Amino acid sequence: MIRYATEEDIPRLLDLGEEFASTLERLPKGTSFSREDVEKVVRHLINSDGSCILVYEKDDIIIGILGGELLPLYFCPQAKNAMEHFFFVTEKARSEGAGDKLMEAFIYWGKEMGAVSVIMVSMNVSTTTHSKEVFEKHGFKDFETAYKKDF
Repeated sequence: MIRYATEEDIPRLLDLGEEFASTLERLPKGTSFSREDVEKVVRHLINSDGSCILVYEKDDIIIGILGGELLPLYFCPQAKNAMEHFFFVTEKARSEGAGDKLMEAFIYWGKEMGAVSVIMVSMNVSTTTHSKEVFEKHGFKDFETAYKKDF
């Protein structure tokens, strides 16, 4: 079942955030996962207009999350994108279609909120090797390359 996250879900959302962070091959230098800091982000997304956290629940356990918000285009601020900030499904649930259902729900949310597009991001790490196929299956096209410089 897909639903919007509530404040009661925050402990589980933080557990999943920590699990997600542990799968990454690298975090920014000098940083680590902080439940306190992530809780502030989660509370903001749950309680702010124009943002959401969607959860995929099975047997009363949250096994997938997708959070994002509406952001204006800087050169055309009346147009808004639904921008995904995080998207994680437990490894066990990945073969059950949880990711597809979360993505479909986020696309629906973006349309309902008046977004002109949805932007999903995939990091170049070994745990996201099939992301391109999943995104393309839902009609996404590669349109931008981002570059990062660590300090």
